[in-house]
Order: sequence, then C-alpha cells, then structure tokens
Amino acid sequence: MKRLLLIAGVSAAVVGALFVGYLFNTNFWDNRNPFMRQHMWDVTRAWTGAPDLPADAGDFKIETLGDFFTRKFKSSFSAPRPSIEAWLAKVPDLDQAERSDLPDGGREYLGRGKGGATYFKLEVHPGMTEVRLFVSWN
Repeated sequence: MKRLLLIAGVSAAVVGALFVGYLFNTNFWDNRNPFMRQHMWDVTRAWTGAPDLPADAGDFKIETLGDFFTRKFKSSFSAPRPSIEAWLAKVPDLDQAERSDLPDGGREYLGRGKGGATYFKLEVHPGMTEVRLFVSWN
C-alpha cells in the first residue's frame, strides 16, 4: 500500500511539474494578460516599422506565438478604408516588400523584418477594412 501511495504521489508531482512547465514555457500568460498587449504591439511595431494604429481602429487583437528559440506576434485590426490606406502609406519599405494577390481579392506583403526579426507578413482584406500583421523572430 505504501508503494502504491508513493507511486501515485510521484506521478502527481511529475504531472504537476509538467503542467507548470507548460504554462511558463508557452505564451499562456502573455496572451491572457491585458497589460502585455501594449508591449506586444510595441515589439511588433519595432520589428516591422509599422506606425501606430489609426485613431478609429477597432477590433484590435494580438497574440504571441513561439517557444524558447522563436518569438512571433499575430495581430489584426479593422478601420474604415481611408484610415487603412493612410496607415499603409506610413509603413516603411512596404514598396520593397514582395506583394501577392490573395484568392479572396486581398493583398499580402512579405517583407524583411527589423531589429532582428526574420520577416513580416501583412495582409489587407479585400474591402480594405481589415489588416492582419504577422512578424517572426528566430
């Protein structure tokens, strides 16, 4: 009986340690912490050169991805077409990014990251009312 309790206790400790390790080794906390959103957006801007969000931007979302060796941010927002067009005009080096047309009629830009980031991908919704921005650092 003592052996069975010892095995159960060790097993529970190992599972608990793995769970805690999972929480600290993933982006679990960053994606749930509202105070990290601004920091995540600041890093995204530094790595892409993107300007701040338009004043009338809405539905802003951002999440962090990656592991010990990579860091990635995926963000999106919506705004009226004139605001997005003005925002895109302020993105540096966008004219040097590789542009492709998406099947849904939108546009995708693949550009070189800044500040150590490998690349960024910027997608513009066909109606020019939504932007999705992804940046990766390896």
